[in-house]
Amino acid sequence: MRTALLLVVVLGGCVAESGEPPAPPVEEQPALPAIDVSLMDHDSEIDVCALAALLPSEDICSLVCDPAAMAERMISDGNDRGACYELYCVLSAQQHVLVGVCLPP
Repeated sequence: MRTALLLVVVLGGCVAESGEPPAPPVEEQPALPAIDVSLMDHDSEIDVCALAALLPSEDICSLVCDPAAMAERMISDGNDRGACYELYCVLSAQQHVLVGVCLPP
């Protein structure tokens, strides 16, 4: 019994002296959605945000340049937290983007 107690004290001492600061609790770390917009057309001169702003507000693609609002809408629409999705967004007759969205847990 004395050996087991000594082992716990020694291991506890090693953990306390690790020198690395402890990671902050998960609830304190900001959980922002990750959004990646890829141009489907080879025209890199288009203003994705300006075209998205012209879409009706009911269209999820209108929120391409507002990741927090897009994630909130997707979650309220029933999409799973912690999952990633790809959205094909038609911005105009000639402009399309592929939007990768990973919702926070």
